[in-house]
Amino acid sequence: MKQKNNLISAVLIASIMLLQGCAAGLLGNGANKPPPRQQDRSIDQVTQDGNISSAVSAQLRQDRKFNGVNVSTFRGVVTLHGRVNSRDLIDRAVRIAQGVDGVKRVVSKLGY
Repeated sequence: MKQKNNLISAVLIASIMLLQGCAAGLLGNGANKPPPRQQDRSIDQVTQDGNISSAVSAQLRQDRKFNGVNVSTFRGVVTLHGRVNSRDLIDRAVRIAQGVDGVKRVVSKLGY
């Protein structure tokens, strides 16, 4: 129950940040690339994207080796940001993300 409440809270916070347009820096958008506009997605899509990000993060957090990985989602495309200790861990993080329902594609911006 506590995990479900944490997931709901995380989705609500992410949705609010996205709706306010404050999440550009947290989502890893480059300075030379404008952040996605809210009007490019429906409220349902924003919610789905938040649910996907939360689910991918929850899966990754089961292994402490992925503590340095941040997750963002836009229209079902998951982007992984951060650092891990090896190329094998990058590949594993991508496979984990690909296994989450609703993920259309995974973009890795992970380094080691």
